[in-house]
Amino acid sequence: MLYILCVYIFVDVSRKADWIRDSQHGALFVLGALILTSVPPIPGFTITVLAAGVVYGFPGGAPLAMTGAFLGAMACYSLVRTCNLTRFAPSTKKYAAIQNAIAERPVMTLVLRLTPIPWPINNLLISMVPGMSLSKYTLSAALSSTKVLIELWIGASLKSLSDPELPSSVRNMTLCLMVFGTLAVLLMGWWALKAASISESKTKMGSIPKPE
Repeated sequence: MLYILCVYIFVDVSRKADWIRDSQHGALFVLGALILTSVPPIPGFTITVLAAGVVYGFPGGAPLAMTGAFLGAMACYSLVRTCNLTRFAPSTKKYAAIQNAIAERPVMTLVLRLTPIPWPINNLLISMVPGMSLSKYTLSAALSSTKVLIELWIGASLKSLSDPELPSSVRNMTLCLMVFGTLAVLLMGWWALKAASISESKTKMGSIPKPE
């Protein structure tokens, strides 16, 4: 039901793209939606980024999308720490290993950010790591906010594909770029997950006491 609602909103935004772009408070509305949907369990972040691509294009909507993603990540961190939600962190061995990997190698925070895990879920998981400092979290959120540019570009491409006057050659090229872009994202996600898995294995091996 929520998915259908998000799709309906995306279609409606596509029809009113010009009105939103020319509106005095259009950018502020999109920014607020990005911040709000960056905090779980509120749905619709990806749809909102795609809609921003439809409305403002690529790279025109990049500053807005990246700013919204970053501020949303910071809002999630503030909420988790203010309400002391870290006590609800998963107690599974895998999550504990991820915590140890992040504690020993801060760069793993950025690697985890680059995985295909949705942005809001990433915000929550990383915010709930007990040893995650504000400075480390802020740096990883700022650097990885570029991740939303892919979804922004896809949104802008979807708008151009809906143009009936678009030449077939340009349409085919856009479709090819979208396919290759999706494959690149999957490859990057696979590499990030593999790096996280290797780090997790090293952490587990390091925690095994050596025989005397």
